[in-house]
Amino acid sequence: MSGDQDVILKLEDVSKVYSGTVAVKRANFEVRKGAVNVLVGENGAGKSTLMKIIAGVESRHSGAFCWTARRFPSRHPGMR
Repeated sequence: MSGDQDVILKLEDVSKVYSGTVAVKRANFEVRKGAVNVLVGENGAGKSTLMKIIAGVESRHSGAFCWTARRFPSRHPGMR
């Protein structure tokens, strides 16, 4: 099993809501260095929205993520 030093991205309870519609609800996952990482789901499951949140194109309403050991906690709703 890989250690935590192999985790390059970690999402914790990330959520996104558009005008009352929940696009992403409490997403949690880790991306590990050197591993094949895949994000799959049905149409409308929130995959693109999640990638936009990670890229900084969209804001998240709650949750946090760590990118190579730098933590980005959530702010109040609507803030990036």
